[in-house]
Amino acid sequence: QAELPQIRARSRGANMPRTTLSDDAGHAGAGALRLSMPAKRIMRVLFDWPFVPVDQLHKHVQVSPGHARRAVGALSGMGLVHHVRIGLTPAQRYRNEPRLCLSAAGLQHLAAADRTDTRRMLGHWRIEPDPDGATTPQIPGFSVEGSKARVLLNRERAHTDLLYAVAAHLQEACRIERHWDLEQLLPPHRSERKFRPATAYRRRYRHRLPEIKPDATALLRYGGELMPYFLEVERRATVPSRMSGKLDLYRNYFLSSDTTNDLAGLRPTVLMIYEKVAEASRFAAHASKDGGSPIPMRVSSLQQFETTGMFGRSWLDPWNLEAGYLGLGDRK
Repeated sequence: QAELPQIRARSRGANMPRTTLSDDAGHAGAGALRLSMPAKRIMRVLFDWPFVPVDQLHKHVQVSPGHARRAVGALSGMGLVHHVRIGLTPAQRYRNEPRLCLSAAGLQHLAAADRTDTRRMLGHWRIEPDPDGATTPQIPGFSVEGSKARVLLNRERAHTDLLYAVAAHLQEACRIERHWDLEQLLPPHRSERKFRPATAYRRRYRHRLPEIKPDATALLRYGGELMPYFLEVERRATVPSRMSGKLDLYRNYFLSSDTTNDLAGLRPTVLMIYEKVAEASRFAAHASKDGGSPIPMRVSSLQQFETTGMFGRSWLDPWNLEAGYLGLGDRK
């Protein structure tokens, strides 16, 4: 099988563990030898998608719910994961469902296996039971010390939950759809990309490089063809100014000569995904008449997926609205 194209390295330092756990990392490697393959994959999923709902986990790992439960039990017994509840009140914690995240020991395990910076991983994602019995507002009984974990819990949780639902839906759809295969799914902290602005946008970005931050980057295979996608799960681009800002950023990306080889010459399609059908329709209508050049983009919603599926006739092409809903693999 041909080597998968990779997103080019970000301009600033990145900490990107490999997709498999090695077994030659000293003490951590000895622990890896005792883990089943689903358990190893769960640890990768929890690094990429921290605080994922327990009920979604088997879809992300693409195993049965029973296999996922047994693997989580083994990881819990080794102290590598935590079960947590998020919320200020008991009612909120009940609605938010049980979640999973890596413990400090789990983060250290991954860092040792991958020979990456343990201090940095802990600084970003560390969460541990509070030995003094104090509570945080988000997770009673735990101390949330990681900077990225705090941001995710405080400011981005509603958006992250929508992203997790879309990612789970995509992976489950690929598992049951015989024409589509998921080759790779990168989370947001491994999908950022700075680039040189196109000539038409240079004045706007005189003092900084523009940057896209897709919520996920997916490489799918359809009919033997590799197809890359940038997933944008939207809760904010619901008014004209923010819709236009999102469109301009991606126009800039596609016009830049600096981005033509980001995925080994394959040009991605941007998938704009809203929660509701009405929100997706408003974005597609705005894009169709905002006056800018067309870009490779499809628009849909989680609500639409429930009716016609992620790969079915669920997608609007803003520059071909008269075609109606299209399948994800349909050409113009």
